[in-house]
Amino acid sequence: MAAQMCTECNYPCLTRGRPPVGCGHCKQVMYCSSKCRDDDQKRHAFVCDPYMVFVATSPRPSQFHKLALLLPADKDEPQFVWVELEQNHNFETADLKDLLGSDYARSLEGTISNYLRASNLDMQRFRLDHDINFHFRECCAAEGEVSNQCIAKITDSETPCKGPMLFTTCPKMVHGCLAHNYEDFRVSDFRVLVEFLKFFGPIAQRGGKDHQAVKGKPIDGVAISCLGDRILFDEPILTRFRVSRDHFIFRPICAARIPTPLTSALGYGLRLWLQSNEYHHLTPEQDHVIHNDPHYSQVPDLEYLTMIIDPHNASWGHVYQPILTKPSKAVLVRENWSAITPFQLEGLIAYCRDVVTVAVKQLMRETEFATPDLKIRCREALKEQYMCYGTFMEFFRAYEACQETWTPPFLLDAPSPVTPESS
Repeated sequence: MAAQMCTECNYPCLTRGRPPVGCGHCKQVMYCSSKCRDDDQKRHAFVCDPYMVFVATSPRPSQFHKLALLLPADKDEPQFVWVELEQNHNFETADLKDLLGSDYARSLEGTISNYLRASNLDMQRFRLDHDINFHFRECCAAEGEVSNQCIAKITDSETPCKGPMLFTTCPKMVHGCLAHNYEDFRVSDFRVLVEFLKFFGPIAQRGGKDHQAVKGKPIDGVAISCLGDRILFDEPILTRFRVSRDHFIFRPICAARIPTPLTSALGYGLRLWLQSNEYHHLTPEQDHVIHNDPHYSQVPDLEYLTMIIDPHNASWGHVYQPILTKPSKAVLVRENWSAITPFQLEGLIAYCRDVVTVAVKQLMRETEFATPDLKIRCREALKEQYMCYGTFMEFFRAYEACQETWTPPFLLDAPSPVTPESS
């Protein structure tokens, strides 16, 4: 078990030969000596009573709520709040609209760990075994936004920070991957927050725009259910999937040896996360199906997006199989981290399936006995005609207008790339 760290100096509490000293009121902080307790007393007073009152009067609404600390802009005392978490199998997303305002969709966020390493030497002594996330609105530096009175009082100085700020807690990053399950905010972390806010002020004044350590706002992705989950649990094929902007779990939809994925050529480059799922409360029959059906984890819709389109590649026209494990879902986000909706992805899959794949198979039949040079010329012509943003958007506008009865209007009567002149 890890040693209890002093809230004030962050050294192990027992290294000085004396028993640790704690707060007898909230019992949430420990110190290595009476001196450290006295040094932190003024800071701890900001959260000690509010914490005790909150936990006594506001029971946890559900197991999907976690404790967080809110620093309101128009009040001079911190507030403990319950943050509701949206459950996406083994992934959690915090709903912060009611706490940060309706424009939270344009918010910024990051982890304090990034700033502890970059700040002054006095701050670098803090070694947290978890991550503290901070969330604030992107408009925090806009004119007319209220300066944060709470931060000004806590830091005992004028602050450029504007708008509310929220702090949540999650497990530490492991093996380069950020954890996406929240924990209750720890009262003992308030000591670190005070120093962090002093360092953070100049960044907040600029709106965080020039600091690359800020991870960025949550974005909308799409989850594709595997065949088994659709049949066994009646899950929809495509569902909205809000994710953090996490550069560690998502990777390009095709391997690096595939230079240009089809989706990138269509202007919708995608990143992929194959999400494994831990199933709970299964019946013996369900467990048998999941572990014994070889087709259970297949995601055929994903294959249409991974066609190899390099005309010189020997595997041209074939799909790249990105599934190496048995995921429950394939989660897709835009390569540029902008939002993508289930309808947009549905249209993208439909175009790759009903237009590009059909055209490619037709060309394969027509050029089966053609020379290699002719095959390459025909492939390049097809790529220019169908594997481009303009043609896809022509399709998507028609698909959006009449998705129930749509058929590929410009494919049915399109001339073959293999013309008499080229043959």
